[in-house]
This record gives sequence, structure tokens and C-alpha cells, in this order.
Amino acid sequence: MAFNCNLSDINSLWCALIMEELVRNGVEHCCIAPGSRNSPLTHAAAAHTRLNKHVHFDERGLGFFALGIAKSTRKPVVIITTSGTAVANLYPAVIEAAMTGIPLLILSADRPAELLDTGANQTINQTAIFSQYPVLEVQLPCPDMAIAPQWLLSTLDQGISRARTSGVVHLNLHLRDPLYPGTQCPDWSAYMEPVTDWMKTQRPWAHYCLSGQRLPDEAQVMVDRLFAPKGVLVAGQLAPGEAQAVAMLAEKLGWPLLVDVQSHLHGHSLSLPHVDLLLNNDAVCELLDQADTVLQFGGRLVSKRLSQWLANGRRKHYCFVDSGVSRLDPACNQSLRLQANITELCRFLEASLPERREQGGWYAQLMDYGIRCRESLARLFPAEFNEMWISRHIVEQKRKQGCLFIGNSMPIRLIDSLSDVRLYGDIMANRGASGIDGLIATAAGVAATGRHVTLLLGDLSFLHDLNSLALLRDHPVTLVLLNNDGGSIFNMMPVSRDGDLFKRYFQVSHGLNAEQAAAMFDLHYEAPLECQAFAECYKQAKTSEKSAIIEVKTPATEATDMLRRALAMASEL
Repeated sequence: MAFNCNLSDINSLWCALIMEELVRNGVEHCCIAPGSRNSPLTHAAAAHTRLNKHVHFDERGLGFFALGIAKSTRKPVVIITTSGTAVANLYPAVIEAAMTGIPLLILSADRPAELLDTGANQTINQTAIFSQYPVLEVQLPCPDMAIAPQWLLSTLDQGISRARTSGVVHLNLHLRDPLYPGTQCPDWSAYMEPVTDWMKTQRPWAHYCLSGQRLPDEAQVMVDRLFAPKGVLVAGQLAPGEAQAVAMLAEKLGWPLLVDVQSHLHGHSLSLPHVDLLLNNDAVCELLDQADTVLQFGGRLVSKRLSQWLANGRRKHYCFVDSGVSRLDPACNQSLRLQANITELCRFLEASLPERREQGGWYAQLMDYGIRCRESLARLFPAEFNEMWISRHIVEQKRKQGCLFIGNSMPIRLIDSLSDVRLYGDIMANRGASGIDGLIATAAGVAATGRHVTLLLGDLSFLHDLNSLALLRDHPVTLVLLNNDGGSIFNMMPVSRDGDLFKRYFQVSHGLNAEQAAAMFDLHYEAPLECQAFAECYKQAKTSEKSAIIEVKTPATEATDMLRRALAMASEL
């Protein structure tokens, strides 16, 4: 369909050009927060028939909602906001997206230059408002017939290309009145004449053809590392396809595989069970320290003990591979850092090995510790209604389908440390900045792409994102709420011994539950008290077309006490 120029003013024309070029570049979803200054952008988005529009009243939640859509689709998502603090409310989501390379394109409206720094209403300095986190920021001037339309189209093409490959792009559009369309449509033919051919097609003005990530020359250096007598593979945050390639390489190498819960290899038959617990055992650490080479794919590890082991420097070579450019080297001890396509590199390395290696006695010793740890955990914690059982049950039920979104703080640590059930399907978490904010909104964004989502969440994360329950009315999510009445993770820290100071300033007990919040947002609510009741509630929620909150109240120290007991057990194996 040809581009429609029947528009009343230059603001409307520019905003229509923006939306059309974004769609031609593959953008499918547009997230909008209501406002007046961004009205021309909102009108243009609403009129475009090939955009999926999502509206939410809270910009902070909207940013994370867009993040969820982009995490699920791996395609750029557009966010439209008005001027002022509305833009600033996107900052936490921008940080998370930037740190994990998730493509977001921020389209913020702004006052014209003559109103900046004058005390005009709802006007702040929006230049560089997100600091260094966007890979590109463009101050789009007020729409003007003196500026050729091809400049606008070309700028958008560059922006969407950078977002697709690198992360967050911020386009800040200054707008003068009129902000709302009129009834008369002038003749735009002279202005649009330079882009006449563009109007007749469905192609972007400038097509950015990216060559992709070819294997770096240093890949051959890694081949030499593979012939080390003893080596360890570490799997961090990976996509499912990358995980499969890493597992195939591990099998051919015959090396132990240490996996993070985000790796899509948690519970894999080749992985060392309960590695987070086992690293509390001196004998296991001494065995692992015999490795000449560590080869790690993907970062953002949950386990502090695994990160500490990698930081101890007791190996000759530590090679790290990731598809992004971020420096993921907190101990500053990586000897080789490759930016590469992980799947292609693993296939190249696998093909470089002449034959499959046998798993030697060193490997068998490590796996024996893992098996004994698994068996001891089963004896230590029989099937009882607690946070560990709930987390394990959810993982077992998610084997076949859907997405499991794991909240930060305690939930993700419980699964990473205490569960070795094979994690199938998509596993997601916001582990860029690892905050507890925006988790409900992010899960809702994933659900907006048509996927069934289970969100495992702690109570402070729930309260932090309460506004985003509104998003669950239209995007079904099964929210399993572990309510231990405050920040239980601080029970693991020295401050927990400080009595009243700990309770007031760290634990933050609140005495609240989710029942009235669920009623306020018209969400189904259950509060089971034992295993069978929970299993039934969860089974029904998974098949429902309506969101549900399943709240489980547990003692404040239960989860951390279980972790302490498990660590003590592992240390004595």
C-alpha cells in the first residue's frame, strides 16, 4: 500500500513517516504511554495498521513491558512517551536492555528549543538523559519543510540498525504546536518529491546489510587450548541454540560442564550437578583447580561462588566468548576475549577436534561429587511445602512448553543452587543490572508475544512493580509469589546478626499479602497451604486464559536456612 500523505500538518507528516519507516525495518510492536506532547507520534502509531500497539499508564512499567517483548522476539520494540519525567521513568528498563543487548528504540517527545530552560511546564533537559547506555542518541529537530524527508528516513534506518545489533537507541523529537491534527490537508507533493519512489514501495529508504559476525582470527588460537590435558567449560547466559552447540562441544571434549541457570543447560546430563553448592567443598575446588584451561560461553553468572572460582587465577588460560561487546570480566583475569557467534564458534571448535575424547578419571571424580550432592540433598530436604519444593515443582512442570521467568534475589538462587531438574523451554531473567524492579512488566511483555509465562517472584519484587499488575489483565501470566515478608536474602549476610537494625533497615517486614491487589486488578487469586493444593492451583492456572496470582507464605528465614544447610552438607561430602 502506498504511503498516505493526506495529513494536516508537518508534525503529522513527520510522525507518519517515522512509523512507516520503522515498520518497513521490521518493527512489529509499539508501546505507548499517554501524553500530550507525544500526541502526533501516538496518532501516527494508532493509524498504522501493521503495528501492534500496547498502552500503559506507567512509563516505568511500560519500559520493562517493551523489554519483555524484545527479549521474546529478539526484534526492536518502539516506546513512545511524552516529555519530562515520563522519559526519565524509562531509565531502569534502558539500563537493563543496554546491559544485555536487548533492542529498544525510545521515541520521546520534547519541547522546542525556545521553551527549553525557560521554566515551561513539563520541560526538562532530555539530552543525554540516559547517559552512556544508548548506543545512539539523536536529537530530532522540530519538523520543518526546510529539512528533507530523506534525512529523516535515513536517520531512522541508521537508528533501527544500531538497535537491532547493539541495544538501545534514543530518538528525542522536538515538537511545536499544533500537537493535534486539523481538518485541512495541504498539498505535500513538492516536499515529498525526493522520496516519490519510496512512497510506491514497501522497502526502507536505506537498507543496512550487515555482514554478520564472522569468526575472528583468534578462533584458531582457541583450538590450541582444546588440547590441554584438563579443561572446564562454563556456560553462562545463552540462547537455546547456543546452549545446544556448547553441549555438543562439551561432549566431544570430555570436559566437565559448569552451568548457570540461564544457560538452558541446567540439569543437563553432561553438567556437574549443584555446582554452586559443590564450590563450597575444598576437595571439589582442588579438583577443578587442576584445569589448565577454562572456556566460558556467555556471562551474567548467578552463582557468586562460581564467579569467585573463576577469579582465583589458578589456571593457565581463561578464554571468554560472547556475541556482545560488553566487558564481562569482573576479576580482570581473562587471557582471551572473543566476540563471536557462539553457535558457529562451537561448531568450528568441534570440527577441529579429530575425535571424541574419553571422559577420564578426573572427570569421573567430579561427577561423583555431584551425584553424592544430589542424593544428600534429597535426604536432607524431603518433599515438604516450602520454597525449594515450589521452585522444583514449577521447573518440573515447565519441561514441555512455555517460558519460565525467574525473579531476582532469592528465587533465581534457589533454582540455581538447590535444583538440578533439567530446565526445558525458554528460561528468562533480568540479569543485566539484576534489579528487582519491573519484573511483572517484563513477564507481561513476554506474554504479549503469545507465549505462556510462569513468573516466579519474591514479595518485595512484587510490591516494587504493583502498577504492572494492570498489564496482566490483557496478557495472561501465572505469577507464583513467594512471600517471606521482606528481604530474606539479607539473612545470608553478616548484617543479619545485628538484631533490630537488621529488621528495620534490611529485612523490611511489611505484613502484606496479594489478595486485595489481585482483586483490584481483577486477577484470579489462590493461597494454597500444602503441596497437592499448590499443584492443582498451578495446573489450572497454566491452562487458563486469565492471569492468576498463586501466593505462598513462608517463614522469613526458611529459604536462607535451607541454603545454609545445603552448603554445610556439600562442604562435608
